[in-house]
Amino acid sequence: MTARMVPLPLGLLLLWVAAGCANVQVLRLTSETFPAREVEDVAILSQFPSLQYEKIAELSETSSSDNVAKLQRHLLDKAAELGADAVVFSTPITHVEQRMAYQPAYSPWGYYSTYYGPGPYGYWGPWGYRYGPWGPMWGYQQAVPVPYSVRVTTVKGTAIHYS
Repeated sequence: MTARMVPLPLGLLLLWVAAGCANVQVLRLTSETFPAREVEDVAILSQFPSLQYEKIAELSETSSSDNVAKLQRHLLDKAAELGADAVVFSTPITHVEQRMAYQPAYSPWGYYSTYYGPGPYGYWGPWGYRYGPWGPMWGYQQAVPVPYSVRVTTVKGTAIHYS
């Protein structure tokens, strides 16, 4: 039996596709399983039907993308895997989150200065400024917080199976 090597561009493409997969959260509501369906066979509903049905799972996905149709498509794909006949979508929720990033602090001597960078006379060297009251161990900030806002959208739906 011989092993085949995957060419590098194809391997990188497969890795990129796998990294871009949806992260749909699933809360199973039944232990019963159903055969998978085609995505085109899963109906999209805005309210629960009058027919007899069973709830299979609660599905949700959160993203910083404003593309609600893409998020709904991810939920439909997961519902098809679970064997759902339809997905009842709720109204998408969008809110703004405040986050914090840390950027390197400005150094008046420059990042690559020979006497203030790595080396025997630098910050971390045995003869450097590490041991004095003016070194980085005594209050020199290595990073500064930078606040930013992110718009986050959550799409939820209930996967159902007709009885």
